[in-house]
Amino acid sequence: MTFAGKKLQDIYDSGSARLNELEEASTAKLANKASAHVNERQESEQQSKMEVAAKAAAVEEEIKRQAKEAVERLRNAAERERVSTENHLQQLTERLALFNDDLRRAIADLKISHESTLDDNFMRAADHYSSVVEGAAVELETQHYLSGQRLRSQSSFFSNSLQQKLDHSLWESRGSEKQSNSALFRNYMQKANSIESHFSTLMQRFNADFQAEFNNLESHSKASESGLEGDSEALHLKIDDILRAIEQDVNNVFSAASDSNVSALKAKFEGVCEQIEELSLDASNKLRDDTSAATRLLTQASQTSNENLKKKCDDVQERVQMDMQAFVSRMNGKVSETELVRAQLEEAKSRVINEIRSELIAIRNGFETKLGELMKDAVASLTNVGAEVDGEMKGAYERSLSKIVADSQSAKNEIAESTTKLVKLINDQKAAALKEIAHAAGAPE
Repeated sequence: MTFAGKKLQDIYDSGSARLNELEEASTAKLANKASAHVNERQESEQQSKMEVAAKAAAVEEEIKRQAKEAVERLRNAAERERVSTENHLQQLTERLALFNDDLRRAIADLKISHESTLDDNFMRAADHYSSVVEGAAVELETQHYLSGQRLRSQSSFFSNSLQQKLDHSLWESRGSEKQSNSALFRNYMQKANSIESHFSTLMQRFNADFQAEFNNLESHSKASESGLEGDSEALHLKIDDILRAIEQDVNNVFSAASDSNVSALKAKFEGVCEQIEELSLDASNKLRDDTSAATRLLTQASQTSNENLKKKCDDVQERVQMDMQAFVSRMNGKVSETELVRAQLEEAKSRVINEIRSELIAIRNGFETKLGELMKDAVASLTNVGAEVDGEMKGAYERSLSKIVADSQSAKNEIAESTTKLVKLINDQKAAALKEIAHAAGAPE
């Protein structure tokens, strides 16, 4: 090989070695640059991740804080609503208690007024009934006294007329007859006195029985109205029985006196029986007539007194029934007024309860509305916070992505620039080497 070829070979080898060195240096520089860029990109990515994590933690803390504040606001609102509801319920309870007290006092006043009205009406009815009964009793006693006076006057009149007739018959008889007649008259007067005493005893017994029966009648009439008619009928029957007994006793006494007088006259004056038979028959007939007339008068007086007593009892019963009907009508009026007041109180109570129920429903609806508004506000706030967090995360992601793209583009540009410089340097060195080779090839000249 010639020297030129060796020199060219050496130049070529040195150029190749230099090119290899340049290539290795460029490759190492590019590798260092790429590793540095990768490390920088990794550090930037790690820093971006840390920033995103920190931002996410901050956003999460903000969301938690907003949620806690919303929950606290909800709790405070619920507590305020609960306190206001309790206060309103307490006010309603106090109003109900006052209304119940007023209602209880009104019912007590109504009860007291009703009881006082009932007591007054009962006292007025009792006073009226007692006054009517006392007036009837006074009238009955007056009629009884007048009947007794009439009976006494009639009995005294009949006894005086009988005595005058007997005196006249005695004056007309003979001496012995006068003695017998005087004895007979004394006997008759004794019998008449006994009859009068017995009659007075019967009248006293009649008065006592009448008073007892009247007391029984008064007690029965005070006890119950239903027994008044039966007691009056029983009293009428007993009075009739007593009058019949009196009439029977009078008839028996007069019959016994007449029979005893006839038997005495027949026993003592058998001799003069025929002479005075006509006189005795006349006297006996007159006595029977007088006795019958007295009996009829007594019967008529008894019937009259019975009728008057029955009329008075009927009048008293009618007046008592009218008073009782008036009292019952007044009591029915009071009961209807009480029922009306009770209905008004029940209506007021139901109205107050309905008002309280409507107020409670309005409070509940207002509370539910406020709670719904607070929930909507909380949801809207959380939605806004989430949207802000999403926007910030998207912005951070876009910024990180744009930074990574920018870093990648700058690294790519640097690599392209370095490659271009390396290719240019290689071309320059190659051209210089070729120039040296060409110069070396032309050196022998």
